[in-house]
Amino acid sequence: MKKTVVVLLLILLFSGFRYTKNEPNKLELSRSDEKEIEEYINTLNNPGMGGEMNSAFELLGKNDEKGELYLWIASQEYFRKDEDQPLESTSGVSMPLLLKVIKEEALVIKGHKAPREGIFYNKDVKRMFPKDVREKMSIYDSENLFKELDERAAEEQIE
Repeated sequence: MKKTVVVLLLILLFSGFRYTKNEPNKLELSRSDEKEIEEYINTLNNPGMGGEMNSAFELLGKNDEKGELYLWIASQEYFRKDEDQPLESTSGVSMPLLLKVIKEEALVIKGHKAPREGIFYNKDVKRMFPKDVREKMSIYDSENLFKELDERAAEEQIE
């Protein structure tokens, strides 16, 4: 009987430690974290027309242990030719992105990796992203992300 109680206590003790150990590293994104990611993405491209970069993303997957977020991003510059003219946009960029992060009280972005273009693209994607994310990427359509950017720009123009 005592052995059974001791074994049960040990099981509970170790499972409790495992649960506590993994919980602080869990990568759950708040709206504030999402804004932080969008602001970070905005810094990756330079506006060519003197406008402002705007970005949106979709989370395709994550690895809590490695502190990696697997994103599909869309980024586009919005500008005005003249002050009284409506907003215009340049051609945008749409691509996968790996963010290295840690989750403290807020999300801290440590850096990013993007696949190289051309002949290196497929090799980099295979190296950087897990299979389930690569499958999502292979059929991903960023049209909705660009629609979201256009809607945001239209709302800002009205205000």
